[in-house]
Amino acid sequence: MSQSISRRDTIRHLIVFAAGSAALLACKKNVSCTDVQGLSADEAAMRNTVNYLDKSPDPAKLCSACQLFKPAAADECGSCTVVKGPINPAGTCSSWVQRQG
Repeated sequence: MSQSISRRDTIRHLIVFAAGSAALLACKKNVSCTDVQGLSADEAAMRNTVNYLDKSPDPAKLCSACQLFKPAAADECGSCTVVKGPINPAGTCSSWVQRQG
């Protein structure tokens, strides 16, 4: 028994697919850089010592504008010369230093 898919069902499936794709893209823009697996206990503790936050409450003090931040590809975690592990470009910490130039 052959069953054909109606135009309405096809459109409904495309809408659901498009909405799901949009949700995945939105999630990708909200980079989370909190995975500290692979860091030593001291390196993980240093993140707390310098009050690293994955999302800065002060838009003027983002990791992406810090002299110590080393950027990665767009929508990916970068790194830092002081804080080990993944660093969110939208994050901050108490070691923040304004990037020169």
